[in-house]
Amino acid sequence: MAQVYVYLPNDEAKLAARIGIKLSEKKVREFVFSGNKYNCYLGLLNPNDDEIHRNDKGFACVKLEVDERSCFVADSDIFPGEMYFSSIVPFSKYHLGSYRSPEALICCTLLPKNVSVQTGRFDSPLLYEDSITLYLENMQSFFSEKFDDFQNDQLLAFFEKLEAKGVCERIESKEVVTFVKESVHFTFRKADFGKYESVFEIFVV
Repeated sequence: MAQVYVYLPNDEAKLAARIGIKLSEKKVREFVFSGNKYNCYLGLLNPNDDEIHRNDKGFACVKLEVDERSCFVADSDIFPGEMYFSSIVPFSKYHLGSYRSPEALICCTLLPKNVSVQTGRFDSPLLYEDSITLYLENMQSFFSEKFDDFQNDQLLAFFEKLEAKGVCERIESKEVVTFVKESVHFTFRKADFGKYESVFEIFVV
């Protein structure tokens, strides 16, 4: 079973735990996958992903246990558009940390036994802090392993942006670049950014 989460107004959450959730009443989106048409409502892979409602006392976090055959994952950062629908994968095929803002597409009605209101601590332990943090950590780890000096190069690029905005000045020597403002300075090895030109091809399936 896929464990996903939604935030509902308190009264609605209690009602959902008592009578379940009907797809016909909650559907917000349609999509086609492998030639089959689905209606769905949306959920979260991690309850901490909803920054608006997680600290709202008027809403309750509700855990849903969904048959994996009726649950998909998509990248909400690129909705709407064709890329969004191309990002849809079955829940069982999704690799945690692949999308910065993943959302669950729930395509079935849920019985009360599959709906539980979370009070205080979550019933099930969370494996990671939130989806954005996991995504950034995965990207950082992947590129650091793939490219030598990646950490140096990303900091160099960051300070070059600050320099372009006039925040600091640049001093170059043969092998390093130093960024200076008053008595503070940061130094990095010069980078060959040409080695990153193939970065998108790495992910082409």
